[in-house]
Amino acid sequence: MKPLEVGDKAPAISGMDQEGQAVSLANYGGRKLVLYFYPKDDTPGCTAEACSLRDAQAELRASGYDVLGVSTDDVRSHQRFAAKYKLPFRLLADVDRSVVNAYGVWRQKKFMGREFMGIVRTTFIIDEQGRIERVIRDVDTADHAQQVLGAPMPSTSTADKGGRKAKGKAGKSSAGGRSKSSGKVAVGARKAMRPSAAKPAAKVKKAAKTGRTASSPKTKAGSRSPRKGKKGTNTGRSTGAKKSKRPGAASGTAARGMASAKKRTSSAPVSSARRKAVRGGSLKRSSRGGRA
Repeated sequence: MKPLEVGDKAPAISGMDQEGQAVSLANYGGRKLVLYFYPKDDTPGCTAEACSLRDAQAELRASGYDVLGVSTDDVRSHQRFAAKYKLPFRLLADVDRSVVNAYGVWRQKKFMGREFMGIVRTTFIIDEQGRIERVIRDVDTADHAQQVLGAPMPSTSTADKGGRKAKGKAGKSSAGGRSKSSGKVAVGARKAMRPSAAKPAAKVKKAAKTGRTASSPKTKAGSRSPRKGKKGTNTGRSTGAKKSKRPGAASGTAARGMASAKKRTSSAPVSSARRKAVRGGSLKRSSRGGRA
């Protein structure tokens, strides 16, 4: 079916409203009619659209417009919907889909990857002679009354939305005192100014004073690093060797060596030749076992 265009004669409508009253185009003779098709009662988008037309009812009437909503919901559903939101206009229950098909708004739709048949949200403005004066296919549910009245709607302007977003971002940037990129630099600068950043410099300065690099292992004063032998054993100098380098250590060691040698001499067995010499009188043994 060919879509309805501006200037076409509006197809006849018939059905029941939320009060069970018959509805036709003849009820609106001599006035303009806002005939809006919506998918389902009491859903977020459909509720916003109905409330927008409700809130602007005085302006619409002053401009010569009457409002009629159409969906495939039944009379009881329309009654609950109109009572819940205090809608001052009539809702047509097109249960048999005769009206939605006549206006070409019952079509295949796709939502979240699922294809199905349903009402494509559309509004037809029908003039006093019963002809289509205007068709609104890109419906802004929140400001639909302003679309009908032809008033400027800043919220539907893409350029204006982008401008407001850019302005908001600029405001946040100026309030914070920096942009995202400058924020990263500022964070790096703060890290560099922290006390922990000065530690490497302090280590280098200390190493220069002590005569070793910061990477060299710490050793105790007077000690040497261990050296490995052929089999990987530690052949470093022992503590006794270190002590022998102290003043007076050499004389003490020599005295201990002489005493041990004397003890070994006194306890050593006397050879047969020596015994013979002693018997012959060539040698005299002292009372302590030493030499004369």
